Amino acid sequence: MRINCTSSLTSSCLRLISFDLQSSFVSTFAIIRSAFPFLAFTIGALASPALADTKDAWCFTQQVGQLPTTLRQCGFSQRQGNVNVYRGNITYIFSNAQQGISYERVNDYGGIIFRSPNGLVRVFWERPCSEWSGCAGDS
Repeated sequence: MRINCTSSLTSSCLRLISFDLQSSFVSTFAIIRSAFPFLAFTIGALASPALADTKDAWCFTQQVGQLPTTLRQCGFSQRQGNVNVYRGNITYIFSNAQQGISYERVNDYGGIIFRSPNGLVRVFWERPCSEWSGCAGDS
């Protein structure tokens, strides 16, 4: 049924306008209510910063032409492919953008090797031990 409300605001026109506004409000509210969980999740994901993976590890360094340093506990942190290795008061920084250019990263079962023209940093996830020589780093 179509009512022409352009000439005058009759009671039929007012009821039609009222009904139309009410139904559009209800449908808009239903859309907002159904989309709210998705929007809340999306906004929350965008607002939270990317967290770094951080782990206590064991590592040694070795400069080219030198013997390796003593195996010691160290810290390993990775965020978006960028790695920091904390060994004592020295921090080794391996930028994801420089991988394959100034250093090579080799992942293996026990950890990671970062090799550059000057030497390497070897990171172990667990303290390396063997039944013949005990644990590395023992005095």
